[in-house]
Amino acid sequence: MKRILKIIILLVLMVGLVGCNKIDEIFDDTLSGEELKFKLIETRNRLQKQNIIIKATIDFGLIRGIGTQEGSGVVIASDEVYYYIITNSHVVDYKGTDTYKSITVKMGTYFGDEFEPERLNGSTIYDLALFRVEKAKLTNELEPINIDARYNDILIFGEMVLAVGNPGLTKFNVTFGSYEGTANLKNVSYLVLRHNATIFEGNSGGALTDIDGNLLGINTWGYEERINLGFAIGLDEIHDFLNSFDELSGA
Repeated sequence: MKRILKIIILLVLMVGLVGCNKIDEIFDDTLSGEELKFKLIETRNRLQKQNIIIKATIDFGLIRGIGTQEGSGVVIASDEVYYYIITNSHVVDYKGTDTYKSITVKMGTYFGDEFEPERLNGSTIYDLALFRVEKAKLTNELEPINIDARYNDILIFGEMVLAVGNPGLTKFNVTFGSYEGTANLKNVSYLVLRHNATIFEGNSGGALTDIDGNLLGINTWGYEERINLGFAIGLDEIHDFLNSFDELSGA
């Protein structure tokens, strides 16, 4: 009877009907048995270590003072010297109309390292920005996410997806849901990925992946009236953006 119940639970999970809860709340690391549970736990652990905390501090001057905005990023490549990190440009750039003196971007890793990265590129069209940090400045090695495994691949409607990011006080948060096709958004010139993994403010710039942890997109937009409706920039746009920066092509 227990085995039947486990199979039923797995089938429900595979079609995405469980919803978009934290994996920590659904799967206990002490559980054994089903391959899916172990795969999700393994993927969650890897995504948390690939996720980057981002905080941009904006100096508006004496009258208005200091403002901050926070989000997420993901390690996408490395070479002998650097790790490369992608995020949304709206996480690290000020999009308001007020004048400001400067913006300082600081990042942090799962292992507790904090650093000021070097900015390499940015695009308001794709809402993406690229940074790098010297490996020598970090105490632990980082494993870049796989950005090629699902490139030019056809996503399957209903396939399980995972979203990692830093919403509010919850850092390195991983949620899951399912892929719901593509969508047209106002003021966006390309199709975006639609999914129902829970994302909040602070998830912007974080990875959307498949069950194996391969990158599918960068979470960028949410829907205020429905927390389990998210939109991500797809791999075509991510690769177009990265290809515009020649130095990364050799990473």
